[in-house]
Amino acid sequence: MSYLRTAALRLLLPACVLCLVLPGLGRAQNGQEGGEATAIQPTTIQVDGQTLAVRLDKGTVADALQAAAVELGSEDECLPEPNTPLRPGLAITVHRALTRIVTQTQRIPAGTQVKPSHRLRAGITLIQQHPRDGEKELTYQVTSRNGKILSRQLLGSRVVRPARAKVIVVGGGRTRLPSRSGYFSGRRVITMVASGYPAMVTGTGRTYLGMKARKGIVAVDPRVIPLGARVYVEGYGEAVAGDIGSAIKGNRIDLCFATFREAVRYGKKKVKVWILSR
Repeated sequence: MSYLRTAALRLLLPACVLCLVLPGLGRAQNGQEGGEATAIQPTTIQVDGQTLAVRLDKGTVADALQAAAVELGSEDECLPEPNTPLRPGLAITVHRALTRIVTQTQRIPAGTQVKPSHRLRAGITLIQQHPRDGEKELTYQVTSRNGKILSRQLLGSRVVRPARAKVIVVGGGRTRLPSRSGYFSGRRVITMVASGYPAMVTGTGRTYLGMKARKGIVAVDPRVIPLGARVYVEGYGEAVAGDIGSAIKGNRIDLCFATFREAVRYGKKKVKVWILSR
């Protein structure tokens, strides 16, 4: 009898051990599987030079930004857009808009003034003052994002150095100059319509007077301005009336430029022309 009892105990002991161990294993496996099912891959946010991680199982990019306490300014850029649904491992990048004050300098070109003087003999010209360009300072408010300028607003400007004009003194006196109806006296300044032409249009490269076509040579109507006269053209400078043209009649003057582009850029405009000499 004792022998049978001992044998039964030996058979029942392993079975009891299995009953105690197997439920624990089952719970461990179920817990592991459940953990994998509920694990959330983090969403990363690149902003202000740092990387933030947010764990959300649902929502949008805006929800992730709110969870990370990241606020977007009106000019900031968020990629992807805030209404984009979240997905595992989504990477969000925020580009901040930066506003700064920029100061630039700008050249003030020196102009030219022509002053008649009765103290000088007619036909005599003097440079009373040499030109000097001025300079002004411009202050802008510039807003940029990711290296691209979004807006540029001028806040103010101030003259750092005023421009100094070139002053040419022209001798006065009574001079007879030709006109359509003949010679008349006392006329020193003429308002004319000026246009530009390139030096290359002349076939031989020479003007009517045999001069080389270049900047500083102008075509005129000899009945208004004598050929060979020295003139000063507003906005062009000193020149010599050395050419004529079929379309240059009356108060018209054609200004020679080195290139076609310069001539086209000049266009056509009204200018004052000073007769410096005959």
